[in-house]
Amino acid sequence: DIPQKVRPSCRGVSPYLNILSEAKNLSFSDINSHWAKSEILEITALDYMDGQGDKFYPNRHLNYGEVLTTVIRAVGKEGDAQKASPNNHQKGIYEIAYKMELIPKPESEDTLVPVPSKKVTREEAANILARALEIDPPIGHEIQEAKKFTDYKKIADHRLPYVELSLQKGYISGRNKNIFDPKAYITRGEFAKVISNANEDLLPYRNIEKKS
Repeated sequence: DIPQKVRPSCRGVSPYLNILSEAKNLSFSDINSHWAKSEILEITALDYMDGQGDKFYPNRHLNYGEVLTTVIRAVGKEGDAQKASPNNHQKGIYEIAYKMELIPKPESEDTLVPVPSKKVTREEAANILARALEIDPPIGHEIQEAKKFTDYKKIADHRLPYVELSLQKGYISGRNKNIFDPKAYITRGEFAKVISNANEDLLPYRNIEKKS
């Protein structure tokens, strides 16, 4: 389930490559029976997401601090975040997220909005990831996958094109063929699956080329 050989396409690319050599040793005590175990091991080996000690907490709801950190890492901009705020990693992540328009920038620069501990919905997770790709999303008559769900009108209008993009690319799916459940909170395990689904498209953003 974990890529056996990944090589940088240019020199000096991130220290997380070393993690791959230790991938076989990765384990979390709380994922053995989880349906996304292989995806969790893959995305933690590639340093998209982190565990805490020997646990991953796959059923815990994802928060904004986690989703933004993961997505900023995924598109290779964590270094920019560190430069933006060397003494406050979370603030740096938010500054890059505001700049990339992943989330609306607040009027006050003294407060991180949404607060890092706020839970993230399924539609927002898909929206943030798709926006980070910085490609034009489907609009108008191109919105087709979302409309297959009976609850698609519950998706916020400003998020719908990016949710559609995530659906078309296969990053996220519905609860079943009829329900997308956009307002439900997404778990860490579910988002690990989303990132794993998007991995092939995300590797180039990190200057990584999969050799085998």
